[in-house]
Amino acid sequence: MKRLSPVLLSGLALFIGAVSGLHGGDWQSLLGNSPFGQAAPVPTGPAAGDLEFRGVVEEEGVFLVNLYNPVTKTAQWLPVNARADGIEVKSYDAGSGTLKVAQAGRSLSLSLKQARIALADNTVALKLVSEPNREAADTEEFMSALPPEARRMLQEVRRRRTLRPPFPGTETEEAKPPAG
Repeated sequence: MKRLSPVLLSGLALFIGAVSGLHGGDWQSLLGNSPFGQAAPVPTGPAAGDLEFRGVVEEEGVFLVNLYNPVTKTAQWLPVNARADGIEVKSYDAGSGTLKVAQAGRSLSLSLKQARIALADNTVALKLVSEPNREAADTEEFMSALPPEARRMLQEVRRRRTLRPPFPGTETEEAKPPAG
């Protein structure tokens, strides 16, 4: 089967359009009143009232606040008393954790969003080791819990470290090999 050339296909399309009787005005009406519905307008900036105050940092006496827009799924760090992308950060109260923002002519008061952490019922407290003697006991407990192959590997590493000559410049009097 032969393939049709692009020139022949475009001529065929023009012929079908001419025969069907659609005039230029008919095509324009389809553009204005599409059977597929109207396209939603693309937002140019964050929607008013959709901001979340997600974080704050103080650097060199300047507060930087993180504003998140869940509609566009974007976040930005802005300094207090600054303006960017239609948002003006007016003030921040560190005591109450509230932020005053102006967006699209509206004043918003946002509070810092807090993370919610749920702990499982069977949590185990971490044990902190601060005693030097306890460290040796913990090492023995750790070693006894290892499989035999891992214990042999660690023992071999320790053995090889004792045979290895010290790095240049780190020799002490006790570590120097005997002269002779």
